[in-house]
Amino acid sequence: MKVSKRTLAVVVALVALSMIATGCSKPAATTDGSGAKETKMISIGVGAPLTAGAVALGQGMKRGAALAIDEANKSAEAKEAGIQFKAVDGDDQGDPKTGVTVANTFASDANLLGVMGHLNSGVSIPASKVYADKKIAMVSPASTNPALTQQGLANVFRVCTTDFEPVRDEKQIKAVGELIARACMGEAIDFAALIAKRLKEEPEPLPGWRREFPMRVYMTNEQHRDYTVVEIQAVDRIGLLFQVFDTIGKFGLEITHARINTEKGAAIDSFCLTGQDGKKITDQALLQRLKAALEEACMIPA
Repeated sequence: MKVSKRTLAVVVALVALSMIATGCSKPAATTDGSGAKETKMISIGVGAPLTAGAVALGQGMKRGAALAIDEANKSAEAKEAGIQFKAVDGDDQGDPKTGVTVANTFASDANLLGVMGHLNSGVSIPASKVYADKKIAMVSPASTNPALTQQGLANVFRVCTTDFEPVRDEKQIKAVGELIARACMGEAIDFAALIAKRLKEEPEPLPGWRREFPMRVYMTNEQHRDYTVVEIQAVDRIGLLFQVFDTIGKFGLEITHARINTEKGAAIDSFCLTGQDGKKITDQALLQRLKAALEEACMIPA
């Protein structure tokens, strides 16, 4: 049985999310009256064209989800946490209106944690608004339309490329690759000076819609038991990521994980941080200073 790696990646991500949401660290035991520990059932929606449209791809998503969920249910982590997963199929038929109906049906499931879907961008975009209203995570394995993630919805993700054309200039690709390789080998490279030189030679105008774009820096210690999570939403520009990393580094903090998502002018990034002791940051004054410094780096108005 051929199963898309992207399909498996989506389900694994949703399973991991459920582990975090339930604590996954020895939750309080409950029983059904017989002394046996009850198992909490968590639903994962699979929104795909199953009877009309790109049925072969939709059925592949369904099979992939079943395989990943079966493996997750057999894992020691799931058993220890007292949780099991089940797939809930939603046949969107590749139709936007049907997709919204499927999304509303998923949203009515009190045990639903997230949705793998949809296949078609034309379905994913309207359905994503339903999931956003209900705070349900949505991860698409195949919707390539940039408009999906340009909506700025915090619950919407994808594990595929967009319709944008990649860089094709071989000289540019080689030059960037060599520069990164040198930096990874320990060579001291003044990236700030390179960025400043580039902008001086060819100034980058900010997009006209920047004032309407909802920019923010959000910090929380509630999303993860081990890390302080920082989410940044800002107008993308040359050097933005460098300035964000540089700002965090100046506070002496460690970045353990990062998710970088840039969509045609919009940067929506997440970082997991710890102090030098390897623990999440609990000093509120430090967090406030960091937030202010990141807002300045992102050019967010005070």
